[in-house]
Amino acid sequence: MYFPVGWPKVLWSGSATGGRPLRLIRHRSRDLVLELREKSVAFWHSRLTVLLMSYCRSEQCVKKNGVNVAAAIKPDGTVLCLATAGGSLLFLRVRYEKPSVSWNAPYVVKEHGILTQYSRGSSSAAFEGTDVDSISLKFYHETAVLGGVCSLLCVGNQLVVSSGYGVLHRVLWDGRFEGSMAVHLNRIPFSSDLLPESRGQCLGNDSNVFAWDLDYSPALHGFSLVLSDGRAAFVSGKSVKYEPQSLEGVWMKDLADATCTAINSRYKLLAFG
Repeated sequence: MYFPVGWPKVLWSGSATGGRPLRLIRHRSRDLVLELREKSVAFWHSRLTVLLMSYCRSEQCVKKNGVNVAAAIKPDGTVLCLATAGGSLLFLRVRYEKPSVSWNAPYVVKEHGILTQYSRGSSSAAFEGTDVDSISLKFYHETAVLGGVCSLLCVGNQLVVSSGYGVLHRVLWDGRFEGSMAVHLNRIPFSSDLLPESRGQCLGNDSNVFAWDLDYSPALHGFSLVLSDGRAAFVSGKSVKYEPQSLEGVWMKDLADATCTAINSRYKLLAFG
C-alpha cells in the first residue's frame, strides 16, 4: 500500500548549519513540512517546496538541554514542541502573518520589452497560486521529563511522551502533565491474539523496557508500539479517553527486532521496520 508518487522533491536550504537531519513532519492543513535537525527546525511549503523560515537554537540552549531528538506540532499549527536528548520539552509559539500585498492586487510583467498589467485573481493571469504566510517562532515554556524522552507523538490536543522509565506521559500543550493519565507499560496486559478467551499477561515490575517508537490511529482506536527490546505490539483501550486501567495490548507475532512503526489509517494497516 506504500508506493512513491511523482518525482521526489529535494529540500535544500543552501547550508546545513543545524546539524544532522533527523526527520520530516507533515502538517497537511497548512501545507507545511517541518525539517528537524539536531540544532534547528525549518518550515517548508509542501507544494511549492519553498523554505519559509529556519529556527536555530542557541549554543547555550543546546549545551543545557542537548540536541533535538523529536518534534511535534499542534493540530492547529500554533505550537511546536521540541524534545531534546537531555530530557526536556521546549514549547515554541508559531505565528503566521498574511502577506502585505493581496493576492488580488494587480502586478506588472515585462515580456519582450512590453509591460503588461495582470490581476492575480483573473483567469488570464500569467501567474497563478496562493498567498504564503510568513512564519515566526517564539520560545515560551520548558519542562523536563524524568527518564528522558524516547518518543514524542501528538494525539489531538495532547502530547504522548515515552520516557526511558517505561511510562507514557500525557502532556498538555502548555507543558502541564496529566499525572492520573500516565500509562506504565509494565501494567498493561499483553496477549497473543484478540480472542475473548485469551488472557493477557503484564510485563511485570522486573521489566525495564520502554516504548522506543509509537504511532496512533483514531480509526483503529489505538497505538502501535515498538519496545526497546525489539518486540512490537498494538495497544487499544475500552474507553475513549484511554484510561490506564482500560488498556490492553496484542503482540505482533514473530517480530523481535523492530525499530520503528507507522499506521496507515485509510487502509487500517500497521507497518513495522
